[in-house]
Amino acid sequence: MQHTRPAIGIVGLGLMGSALARRLIGAGFAVFGYDLEPSKCAVLRDIGGSPAASLADLGAACDRVLLAVFDTRQVEEVLERPDGLLPAGPRENGPRIVITTSTCDPVRISALGERLGEREVALLECPISGAEEHGEPRGALVRDDQVQLAVAV
Repeated sequence: MQHTRPAIGIVGLGLMGSALARRLIGAGFAVFGYDLEPSKCAVLRDIGGSPAASLADLGAACDRVLLAVFDTRQVEEVLERPDGLLPAGPRENGPRIVITTSTCDPVRISALGERLGEREVALLECPISGAEEHGEPRGALVRDDQVQLAVAV
């Protein structure tokens, strides 16, 4: 399949992350993914995505990254640990937009957003909720201070 849209990275290829990957691949996006479990990366490859060897590799390949991890702690770790998506130091490349699909602690996620903003990275908290049919999420609510937008995923 020839990709006509920008590459998107997904961290966390469980139920939510793999469903997002399927939808994005079906819509013509090149999808790179990372998960700690090799079997989940193999599933991504089978559906037409490209597994990344590390968080840093995924970040280098994608300007936009979705985080489909469990909670605020995991979001912080994925982004800020030394071998994470956005390692410390000057930002030479990597994602410009990070979207977390987790429901996060509002104080911690706001502070994280401030830290990332200083590095010219936008962080959006976009928890995905709603009915599931056969393990597939059916919708998302995207919110920030000025806009609220319901989207199909």
